[in-house]
Amino acid sequence: MSNTFTLTGHSSVISVDYHPPIELDPRYEYALGLIGFHTYHTIANIVEGANKFYYNNDKAITIPVGAYEISDIETYLKNALPNAKLSLQPNNQTSKCEMESSLEIDFRKKDSIGRMLGFSEKLLEANKKHESDLPVKIIKVAMIRVHVPHVSVNDEIRFKLLDAVQNSKTISIPFRKWDLYELPSLRATTTDIWPIKSSNNLEKPRYVLVAFQKGKKDNYKADASMFDH
Repeated sequence: MSNTFTLTGHSSVISVDYHPPIELDPRYEYALGLIGFHTYHTIANIVEGANKFYYNNDKAITIPVGAYEISDIETYLKNALPNAKLSLQPNNQTSKCEMESSLEIDFRKKDSIGRMLGFSEKLLEANKKHESDLPVKIIKVAMIRVHVPHVSVNDEIRFKLLDAVQNSKTISIPFRKWDLYELPSLRATTTDIWPIKSSNNLEKPRYVLVAFQKGKKDNYKADASMFDH
């Protein structure tokens, strides 16, 4: 049986309760995994205090707070300065920003967008192509962590588990484990004894796989994970 569940929410914790509970067939083994995580890019990279574009002797344009790509910033400035020549392009190889304008651009102000575009505090000459000193800081978030803590059981199963714990009943927990036992060499006989570690009843093996290979011992060019027989 295979099921896909979709969880949505607007907070940092997303959870869901199912009533009635999902019944699982005890004859099978199950695993729970995360198939996909989707989120909208709504984290502002243009913020108050760093959203000014200064040009030509302290003239300024205030860019509204929001989440922008470099192309969005270029479009906004071109619309605000329809008579000016302005080009703002990312360099995908260096992650820096390339800028050219018919205006003199001042990135020396503390509230300028220059730092976000990778430019140091300096004045950019008009009609000249400039490249930022540092990579752009267009992405404010470096990591999104997805933590799936646990799956809880419904009340009926919870009472059964509590009853088992209170009465000291043995609860078998299945697990998977595999060990490799190597026999360095085979004798020239039709029978051989291969000693391996014994295990108790709890860890009794379900399968024993026997495989043979030759010409791979101490040979770094050979793939020891591949067996001949």
